[in-house]
Amino acid sequence: MKLIASKIDIQKYVQISNKRNNAIVEQYMRDAQFIDLQNLMCEDFFTMLVNNPDDFKELIKGGTYDYNGITYINQGLEVVYAHFVNARYKKFGGEVDTPFGSVTKTDPNSYQNTENMKQRMYTFERQNAMTYWESSVLKFLKRTNYKNYNDICKCNQNKSKMNGFKINIIG
Repeated sequence: MKLIASKIDIQKYVQISNKRNNAIVEQYMRDAQFIDLQNLMCEDFFTMLVNNPDDFKELIKGGTYDYNGITYINQGLEVVYAHFVNARYKKFGGEVDTPFGSVTKTDPNSYQNTENMKQRMYTFERQNAMTYWESSVLKFLKRTNYKNYNDICKCNQNKSKMNGFKINIIG
């Protein structure tokens, strides 16, 4: 599975340390893409997207488009993806695997966020991702029928699901 954006692309929208091991960040990126993004659209459309991300630049990067004589802005799937990756990074990014198990690294000038704070940041970032998706990207897909989205994903027209929760889209 190809990633639809790089760590550098994601850093345009959210703060992820350059010093963080790329393999760890890429794990969060793969999880966000396969688990979070896939749940937003039907399997066929998602498969087309990840198999050929270069063919979906307008969707991924965003831009303006005209609909009923009005110019709208598609914020781009990349920003949705960035917030999903950041949610995972905020929640799980402080953990380091060692031969003695999973630990949290600290130094005398820092303190670890509480589990409650990590959960709040995780939830907030996921809400941001869903807001970008529903108020911009999904509208772009539906209004323009981008790459035949409406025909391919007709069974998912008014619902997005996020890990067991169904979100009805009104309008």
